[in-house]
Amino acid sequence: CRPTTVTAPAISPWSTNAIGVCLLRLGQADRAVELYRHLVLSGSLVLRPDVPTAWKVNFATALMMADNLRGCARLLDDIDEQHHPSVQRLREALQRWHSRLSMWEKIRWFLGGQQDRPVELNFLPGEL
Repeated sequence: CRPTTVTAPAISPWSTNAIGVCLLRLGQADRAVELYRHLVLSGSLVLRPDVPTAWKVNFATALMMADNLRGCARLLDDIDEQHHPSVQRLREALQRWHSRLSMWEKIRWFLGGQQDRPVELNFLPGEL
């Protein structure tokens, strides 16, 4: 009798997004970044056009929660659907954060420095 190998079923992209949302809500942003990087990017830095906007925003949210605010802002700029409610909600969170920075923090941000002040979300991160 030969042992049989059991292969795990392929996880659908929709399930992968759901796992990413769970990671975001559990505060595991770094793991969510890696998951979404493979889900929404083709190659290294190009957004896949066939991916739902909500998944791209989830990736941007993961970047933000992992303290990569510049990456989050760049990704939001690259999303075609700028009027999508999730895009606007995350942009508003970034704008609120920016408006609370002191003058010196804004200068530091403009010059490329990392900020110690986290972005506060007034919504549950991640969209299914």
